[in-house]
Amino acid sequence: MNNSVRKKRILFVNEFSQLATGFSTYGNEVMKRLYATGKYELAEQASYCAPEDPRIFDVEWQVFPTMPNREDQAGWQRYHSNKTAQFGSLNLTDCLLQFKPDVVVSIRDPWMDQMISNHPYRPYYKWCYMGTIDGEPQRTDWIDMYRSVDCMLTYSEWAANIIAKEGIKVFGTHQPGTDINVFKPPADKKAIKEEMGLNPNWNIVQTVMRNQPRKLYPELFKAFGRFLEICKESGKNELAAKTFLHIHCSLKDVGWDIAEEIRKYKLGHKVLLTYVDQPTQQPYLSFYKGEPAWSRFSNGKNSITTNTGKGLSRENLAKLMQCADLYMQISIAEGWAMPIADAKACGVPVMAIPYTAMAEQALEPGGIPLKIAAFRQESHLETSQRRAEPDNEYTARKMFDFFNAKQEYRDNLGKEAREIAVSKYSWDTCAAKWERLLDSIEIPEHSITWDSPPNIFNPDLTKAPRGLSNEQFIYWAFANVVGRPWMLRYDTIMGYMERFNYGDNGRPFTRNDLVKECVDACNALNNAEMTRFNFSRKIEAKPRLVSL
Repeated sequence: MNNSVRKKRILFVNEFSQLATGFSTYGNEVMKRLYATGKYELAEQASYCAPEDPRIFDVEWQVFPTMPNREDQAGWQRYHSNKTAQFGSLNLTDCLLQFKPDVVVSIRDPWMDQMISNHPYRPYYKWCYMGTIDGEPQRTDWIDMYRSVDCMLTYSEWAANIIAKEGIKVFGTHQPGTDINVFKPPADKKAIKEEMGLNPNWNIVQTVMRNQPRKLYPELFKAFGRFLEICKESGKNELAAKTFLHIHCSLKDVGWDIAEEIRKYKLGHKVLLTYVDQPTQQPYLSFYKGEPAWSRFSNGKNSITTNTGKGLSRENLAKLMQCADLYMQISIAEGWAMPIADAKACGVPVMAIPYTAMAEQALEPGGIPLKIAAFRQESHLETSQRRAEPDNEYTARKMFDFFNAKQEYRDNLGKEAREIAVSKYSWDTCAAKWERLLDSIEIPEHSITWDSPPNIFNPDLTKAPRGLSNEQFIYWAFANVVGRPWMLRYDTIMGYMERFNYGDNGRPFTRNDLVKECVDACNALNNAEMTRFNFSRKIEAKPRLVSL
């Protein structure tokens, strides 16, 4: 087929576009705009999506779910026994064979997408990777992966500078956008507060952060509690009485026990949560009432807090964010923190930790940078990166200063926030960057990629040159026995070096052992090539929904 008339096939490997996560939102907003151009054939390999999910039919492109069918017990056993299955590792081969992408796009953390870098079919697609670079130093195995990417992108200028220090070319900074037609200043903030069940005269300090360990909810509670103390110490009892903290997250997720943290800091009368009435899907704000909670809409225990699987519509989320007088982002690091842009689009001033991507958003118009108390380094079981710890006393006093400032100052900050969101952070701007990038990528004919003859390698089992170190021998083995030197990564080298030095399950690990494993790897890769070749000759149909 002539590529001048064939649409480029673009595969997004991401969290399902109809979920309520940041990755999902980004993917959905970009894909629907790319689809609207009519230039591309799009598909997504959708993490946390099952084949029977009805939301699959809410999108215009192909969806390849990563979760098994509800009745597939063996499939679920495989899924739960493989820690990378949630990211799509068990299904990626089938997805690639059926869709034959020219370009694979991924926008997640490096440990989620290493499967794309090391896949046997890697030579047949270009890879655009936008990493969530949210700390420094970057681990050596991640940097090694970045070097294998065809088009390396970042979420922030901060991240681009970190990558540039490693000598890696950055093809663009594609900051997430916000829907400026949905997230916008309300015509009447008091009326919006009343609609959400609030006293229109209350001051609302707000955060929209998933309940994860890196989102520092306990530190936010400490700072807000100290703010209330400062109000009372300063004779501002009325300010303390009418100021509340609204947190938009689930009570229990992968991070904190929110109810216990609220009790610990004695803030049950000052912290508001987002509840959603299940029968009507109406959101409202309320103090902690347990879960499920009695609903103000349906006269029953029908309300739950939001989560990544059952979030709000963008329209309802915008209404909640329009209630805020001040937005807070208190976390150890961020790849971007999309709610900051949403808050700014609503004309809400933002306070954030000036580290990683938060720094440029806090320092831009409409932002107020907070103070870092100290940095700590995470262990090798986490990321080995430096993480920021907030100065809670400083944060509390900045909140106090903000609410004691003249209304004109606060209004001007809000106007600046809206202006920067409109000029810099629209989804149209973001998608246009992707469109220009994808259009610039030259793609070969499928006859020399997916439909090409099988690339069968015959291992060279002659003796390696003398005098090689163990590390040099590993390189020789991948080049001459596996036959795919591009598959050798830093973490693979380190794994073999550890086995050479310390043995393997109580016995020495020898070079002969390595050669045997490399022969097995070569055979597996040759079989993968035959699978690709036979699949290409036999399969022509492209079903819209593929059950993997």
